[in-house]
Amino acid sequence: MDSINSKKVANLAYWGLGLVIFGSLCGAPVILLPPFALSFPDWGIFAVAIFGLGAVIFLIAMVLAVTLRSKEGKKSTGWHQGALILSRFAVSENGDLVFSDFETDAPSGKLLVQVEFANGKQREFRTSWPVFLQCNEGMRGAVLIEGDWISSFAMQSLEVTGPQHPPSTFNRWDRR
Repeated sequence: MDSINSKKVANLAYWGLGLVIFGSLCGAPVILLPPFALSFPDWGIFAVAIFGLGAVIFLIAMVLAVTLRSKEGKKSTGWHQGALILSRFAVSENGDLVFSDFETDAPSGKLLVQVEFANGKQREFRTSWPVFLQCNEGMRGAVLIEGDWISSFAMQSLEVTGPQHPPSTFNRWDRR
């Protein structure tokens, strides 16, 4: 989920939770103090309406979050050419970031690779040990992405620049 949509959904969820809490606080005197309920009969209806509105808004935010998250996984699945490996790191069992000595410091931790795509977007993906060992920082190639997981990495071959003949051969264009 991109940051703009996730912020909107988070704000919607916060508003929903706020209304649920406000409705609960408004409804507490009606439930706990029967004389208050008799003095202000419409107060209970107001509190239930606010509570219900907050609950509906919160549920809508949760459905949007799940929908956007599932669409994100579907749209990024497949091979992506020209991906640049920006960094690779691990998160150990106790939550420490490990940038080197992966096998000793994080033997069963989460392995993460940060990738920059050809369109300039950057994301972090989990991966397995064999793929993690192939992805060195600064490498460019094709990545096979399945949701939030890199399944495969194929390094891009380097293009040869300069003369297309071995330097030991001599042709008429080399004379000057």
